Amino acid sequence: MIIFELMGMTNYIKIFNEFLKKEIDYNNPKSLYDPVKYILDSGGKRLRPLITLFVSDLFTENIINALPASAASSIDKLIKSF
Repeated sequence: MIIFELMGMTNYIKIFNEFLKKEIDYNNPKSLYDPVKYILDSGGKRLRPLITLFVSDLFTENIINALPASAASSIDKLIKSF
C-alpha cells in the first residue's frame, strides 16, 4: 500500500513539473524571472503542490483542475522566501 502511494506521488511530481514547464512563461525583465525560473526548475520543495494535488485527487479524482492552484502555492512560497 505504501509503495503504491509513493508511486502516485511520483506521478504527481511528474505531472506538476510538466505543467510548470508548459504553462509558466518567463518573460522580461530577465533579472526578475531568471531567479524564479532557476528555483522552480531545480525541483525539490514540492510538498505544498503535492498536498494540493493529493487532496484534489482524493475528493474529485481529478488533479488537472488543481494544477494552477498547486503552481500558485509553489510560487507563493518562493516569493515569501525572498
